[in-house]
Amino acid sequence: GGDGVADMQKFMLEQLRGEIDNLRECAQDVIETSRTNMSVQTRTHTAVLALLFATDVNQLTNVIIEDFPLLLDVDVAIIGFETNDTSEVEQKISNAMIYSLGTVDQLIGHNQDILLMQNVTDDGKIFGEGAGLVHSAALARLRPGRHMSTGMLALGARNSAFQPSQGTELISFLARVLERCIDLCLAKKK
Repeated sequence: GGDGVADMQKFMLEQLRGEIDNLRECAQDVIETSRTNMSVQTRTHTAVLALLFATDVNQLTNVIIEDFPLLLDVDVAIIGFETNDTSEVEQKISNAMIYSLGTVDQLIGHNQDILLMQNVTDDGKIFGEGAGLVHSAALARLRPGRHMSTGMLALGARNSAFQPSQGTELISFLARVLERCIDLCLAKKK
């Protein structure tokens, strides 16, 4: 009878050790996720500050195209607008992609403002010359107000930085700030 009790204790101890190891792994995952989230939040805030320091639309597009990749740890950042008249966009915002009317709805969807894609195949329609670099992407609808048509902020990465299961609060915040900055800069330009 004594051997049976010892075996049961050994079994229960091994089970408890396994549970403790699982809890440690879960705690480590939570810590790593928290660190990553804090890093992404800090990067987003830095990008927003860069936008706020831009004094005109050309500086805004430079911040997006040149600074966002470094600030947000992505490989490509693009801003584009829908129009039938390409000269309208070119006159207001240099370096912007030009999309035909309905493109943003077609890409992101009619009832949503943010789309995260894990596996992207872009023929240049979204990211232009940077299309070959992009494996995952975040697309954000822009409604910059009375001075500009519907647009899109597109962030692309070589790795799997963007996945549909991720939260979209920070990219949405970035897009809303960008909309306001565009509207203010274009209002000053008139």
